[in-house]
Amino acid sequence: MSAGVERARKPGIGERALDTKTGRIGLVKDILDYVDPALPKHLDPQPIRTAFLWPVGGGKEWTTLPTYLEFPPDSSRST
Repeated sequence: MSAGVERARKPGIGERALDTKTGRIGLVKDILDYVDPALPKHLDPQPIRTAFLWPVGGGKEWTTLPTYLEFPPDSSRST
């Protein structure tokens, strides 16, 4: 983790965040307990805390675990 970067806090919707797993920066759209609808029901899938992010400037939304998110000091909300 870089100096001046926060990790252990809940982000605000619309806030910029770094996904440390992919190296991408995105806008937080939501963080919720999510069950992938593509998983077979007979496996009794359990919800996983998931962060949904949109790329800054537009593009395809992606998901990551909230533990992979970091918030630079200038990560104010975009709205």
